[in-house]
Amino acid sequence: MSTTTTAPTEVQSGLYYGFTASELTDEKARYKSAVLKHSDMRHSAAGGTLQFAGINGKQLTFRMDDADAYFMTWRQELQNAFAQLAGACMPFTDRAAARFQ
Repeated sequence: MSTTTTAPTEVQSGLYYGFTASELTDEKARYKSAVLKHSDMRHSAAGGTLQFAGINGKQLTFRMDDADAYFMTWRQELQNAFAQLAGACMPFTDRAAARFQ
């Protein structure tokens, strides 16, 4: 009986189900680009927490802290997917899981 396991070639669960390593690398590049754009936006707002935009004559307010939470979730999903492709039995998460027997 062999205990050797082969890492999957595609993500088996989560947001990136079915993605390959190449597709995840592309997605990681998009993530990094979005984080840099957000950082630039924050810098140009002099560290403010709100971003204002006008669309069709309506003023919209975007809370930059909401973006921070979104980026954290996106990062965790990417880390989870990369961990699965590496063959990790417990993918990355910041959430505790309880099992009752």
